[in-house]
Order: sequence, then structure tokens, then C-alpha cells
Amino acid sequence: MVNGALGGGKGLGDRLPSKGQVLRKFYFHHRIEKKTKSVAAKEVIEAALLIWGRAGIPTSALRTAKEKLFSLVAKYESLQKHRKRASETARMKEEIFKWDLEDLFDVASSDALDRMTVEEDKAFLHSQRKDRATSSMAGLDYVTVEAQERKKERERAEEMRKSARRRRRKP
Repeated sequence: MVNGALGGGKGLGDRLPSKGQVLRKFYFHHRIEKKTKSVAAKEVIEAALLIWGRAGIPTSALRTAKEKLFSLVAKYESLQKHRKRASETARMKEEIFKWDLEDLFDVASSDALDRMTVEEDKAFLHSQRKDRATSSMAGLDYVTVEAQERKKERERAEEMRKSARRRRRKP
């Protein structure tokens, strides 16, 4: 499901999604599947956050990412309103927007690089921000996945010990 979660082609799950991929998926949900803009945005953002999570990059809140998507949609719709204009300025704005669609749809939290501990993940985020075409995610990092699972298990065990202590204290 993650591989190609934003639809369209092979290997989309091995790179973080571009603005163009996110916008196309949004309009697929909105126009083809007849979902409201809010529902379509929520589904697209959840899929994007899933890919970012797979990359091990801390993300911003769902609400913040939706606002970013709605800003992109508003910019696109504004260009669509004026697409018949033949002025040089209108053409230039369209070209700039087309180039921007190849850029990363960046939903990393503002302190993502500070919160990340794996250097390989930091390097991947830097490379995706600079040039999406030349970098991609490798397969799962099983060492990191196992370490995260052990950490979660320790946290669960600690929580159970705390709740057991609380129950013993309540007579």
C-alpha cells in the first residue's frame, strides 16, 4: 500500500511525494471519486504522512499539512481561472508553477532534523529537499525497526508496572 500510495506510477513509495503527485491525488479523490475537498485532502495527507513515517522523518500535524495542501490547491485554482490570458506574466506564473510541482511536498516538522537520530535519514531528507530525482529510500532498515520495537515493548512494560503499582496502592 505504501509503495505507490499516492498513485500513478512505479516506485512512488521510494521517494517522498512531490507537490504534483499530491495535487493529482487530491483531484483524483475530489473529482473522480466525488469526495469533498476536506475528505480528499485528509486521505491524501494521511497517505503522504505514511510515506514520511516510513522514511523515519518526524512530520507536522495533520491540520498543518492539510493547510499546506489547501494553499497549493488555491494557487492551482487561481492559475486555472486565468489560463486563457495570453500575457507574458500569466505564462511565466504557469511555468514557475509547473516547475514547482516537481519540488518536494515537505510536511516535515520544523525541528525534524534536530529530532532525527539516524544520520542516514537526515541525509535522505537533505537530498530529497535538494533534488528529488537523484535520491530514493532503500528497503526497510531492520536494525532500526527492531530497535524501535524493543523501545515500544520497554515502554509498554514500564506502563504496566506503573499501573500495577497504582492498583496496589489503592486499597
